[in-house]
Amino acid sequence: MLVKYFKVSNTKGFTLYELMIGLAIGGVLIGIGLPNLNQFLAAQKTNTQVNELINTIKEAKATAVTLNTQTLIIPTAGDYSNGWQMGLDTDSNGAIDTVMRVSLDAEQLQFASSPDMIFTDGGRINPVQISITPLACHNTRNPRRDINIALAGHTVPGCIPRLALDDGRCSRCSRPRSWPRWARS
Repeated sequence: MLVKYFKVSNTKGFTLYELMIGLAIGGVLIGIGLPNLNQFLAAQKTNTQVNELINTIKEAKATAVTLNTQTLIIPTAGDYSNGWQMGLDTDSNGAIDTVMRVSLDAEQLQFASSPDMIFTDGGRINPVQISITPLACHNTRNPRRDINIALAGHTVPGCIPRLALDDGRCSRCSRPRSWPRWARS
């Protein structure tokens, strides 16, 4: 008896009204999502470049200990923004004799200083702090990062991101309460 109350149609597909509503909803979702996607991609590119430098530092320490030779990380053209080289200094003259790793893709980063990092044959280094600021924060959680390299050659996290400032500049870093007191100062 219910069948006679509902008319079954043989038509297939969408009506023009349904199609227009679907396109309007899709347009709104794309309009909201696309700027966020661009911000996400910029933040990920910055994170990738910082992580590549950290991995180079860890590899240099491991190489110095494993091969029992002095290992250097030297900025290209005097600035890490232009990239860097990691290699062996077999004659201890402060120049790379054998290049082991080259990075040329740090154009999104600005470095406050670009010191040469020299790991001794035991993996030790004079303590170094490198402050890195992304060139464009894109109003994301993408602030300055500090990389501290301790005497033993270990990298110590220097900051935790906070929101970028409204004018596009990057904010200063904060340290969470879960860190020990000496790391929060």
